[in-house]
Amino acid sequence: MKGLVASSLILLISFVSGCTQDIHSREGFFKYVKDKDNGLLQEVKKSDVLTSASYVPFQIIYNKKWNFQKNSNSNSGKSSKICFIISFSRNGKELLSQLDLNVYSDVLQTLSFQMIPLVSLKMDDEHVISPTDCLFQQTYGLSPANELLLVFDSDEIKASKNIV
Repeated sequence: MKGLVASSLILLISFVSGCTQDIHSREGFFKYVKDKDNGLLQEVKKSDVLTSASYVPFQIIYNKKWNFQKNSNSNSGKSSKICFIISFSRNGKELLSQLDLNVYSDVLQTLSFQMIPLVSLKMDDEHVISPTDCLFQQTYGLSPANELLLVFDSDEIKASKNIV
C-alpha cells in the first residue's frame, strides 16, 4: 500500500514538474487539462453541439465513497483506472437543458443509468474496451456543459499504444 501511495506521488510530481506552467490547485490542473495545446483534450463540433473528451488522472477525482462495479478490491480499485470526462454543450450551455421535454427524460435516464453498454474505447489493435463505471451528475443548467465520467481498466488499455 505504501508503495502504491509513493508511486502515485512520484507520478503526480513528475507530471506537475514536467508541465510548462505551474499548477498549484485543482482548478489549475483542470485548466491545464482543458488547454488544447497540452494534448489531453479532444473536441468535435457537429452542427451546434460541441462534444469534448479529456483525460483526467484517476487520483485527481477519486472519492473513497465510490463503490466500483468491477475490480473493486483494494489494490485494483484505485491503481489501475483511467478516466475520461465527456462533455456535451450547445452554445456554451448544457446540452441536456436545451432538449425538447419529450426527449429530456429518456436522455437523462440513459446518461444516468445505461451508458456502460453504449460506450467503449477502440484500440489501435482493434480491441474494444468497455468502461468499468460511468457517472453522470445532473447539474440542472448551472454548468457550461453536461459531463459524463467514464472509468476504464488501465490494464486493458496498456496492451495497446493508441486509442483510435
